[in-house]
Amino acid sequence: MELNNNYRMNVDKLKLAIDNLIAEGTPILGVVAVVGTTEEGAIDYVDKIVALKDEYSKNGINFYFHIDAAYGGYARSIFLDEEYNFIEKAELKKIYREYGIFYNENINWPNDDIYNAFKAMKHADSITIDPHKMGYIPYATGGIVIKDRRMRNSISYFASYVFEKGVEIPALLGAFIMEGSKAGATAAAVWSAHRVLPLNISGYGKLMGASIEGAFNLYNYLKTKKSIKVKNTIVRVEPLTLPDFNMVDFIFNVEGNKSLESLNKLNQTLYDLSSVMTPNIYSNKFVTSHTDFSIEDYANSPLNVLRRLDIPDEEWSKIRNLTLLRSCVLSPFLNNPETFKIYIEKIEESITKKLALILE
Repeated sequence: MELNNNYRMNVDKLKLAIDNLIAEGTPILGVVAVVGTTEEGAIDYVDKIVALKDEYSKNGINFYFHIDAAYGGYARSIFLDEEYNFIEKAELKKIYREYGIFYNENINWPNDDIYNAFKAMKHADSITIDPHKMGYIPYATGGIVIKDRRMRNSISYFASYVFEKGVEIPALLGAFIMEGSKAGATAAAVWSAHRVLPLNISGYGKLMGASIEGAFNLYNYLKTKKSIKVKNTIVRVEPLTLPDFNMVDFIFNVEGNKSLESLNKLNQTLYDLSSVMTPNIYSNKFVTSHTDFSIEDYANSPLNVLRRLDIPDEEWSKIRNLTLLRSCVLSPFLNNPETFKIYIEKIEESITKKLALILE
């Protein structure tokens, strides 16, 4: 399904897809929104999808609504006060100042779309969340929350050699999971982390705020930098979109290049020199991940950024794939402008050297 320029689900296109299925007589089993996409960190319009679901239900059409918040779900803690009440939008700036959430008090986060999406999460039928991502807890600690308790029976597995028949929860808690045996140490790690850092503005909220501001610092640096001079060549850099959360995607392109194949090759090679698989990883001052946007998955959503990089539309129709660099700004220290400055100077130096190797 085509996304909008913020790489969120296009709710109008969603409605059109549902209407077409209804017209065909095809049942709609469910809709999945994402809170923190793994490719761009985008926050889908949860509130608008909830409103759409309510609209259809009035006409006797219902569907299951799941939220994939595996990556971004922990960010909800930045909206909860110490009594776990959802903070009113008008109070956020004041409360953020009180708790020192952001260095830059003028940071434009969250906007209305992001705030409304997190506020509407409570209306989902189920939510997945992974503590081993933004919970900063060792892998693998995935979790799912289901609103209707009766659904546990559809995901249960009874092993007679483990469980005794007729025993009620919590003794049978281990039967209601979506996979086999799991280590108890991971559950203990989650419990311990949540005791140290509460899931509200005073705990994980501060950690989320630091990570978000670090991402904004990187985005603003890239947006201001615009290009890097490598010997006699100008290499442009373009961030994909303003972050919804703490993920920053960006693309390099040699000034004047109009070939999408050449652009992809440049970014792929830069990634090859900057991945966790490179030799002497600890001496590598710029480490990043990458991703690909294919026309099958993204339709024509990438055209906006390609046009900003002067890549003709027909190149997208021909190559049908875009390679980007992708950085999760997980460090809780890059929100500090002075610390960010120290790191970004080293990162820019490393990128420039790698680009010189590629272009020589």
